[in-house]
Amino acid sequence: MNTVSPGPTRTPLWEKPGGFAEELARQFEMDKEQAISHFAKNVRQLPLERIGDPKAVASVVLFLASDQASYVTGAEYTVNGGGALKGV
Repeated sequence: MNTVSPGPTRTPLWEKPGGFAEELARQFEMDKEQAISHFAKNVRQLPLERIGDPKAVASVVLFLASDQASYVTGAEYTVNGGGALKGV
């Protein structure tokens, strides 16, 4: 069995009214995009300095479901911008 462990990913939970992005903006007293950037760079300290998007996670899932991964087993793929898995 393989697993895919996404880090912070800009899903509707981030984007919807009252979602994570608005909460970060309120908490950091910045506009939403600035707050998300601050969160990625300074709070989570992601080496790629950005929050992921669903397509990045889907690409790994599609690879694992394809014949190209027919000999891959027991692997964990962290799709998290290089950050440690913690929190949101």
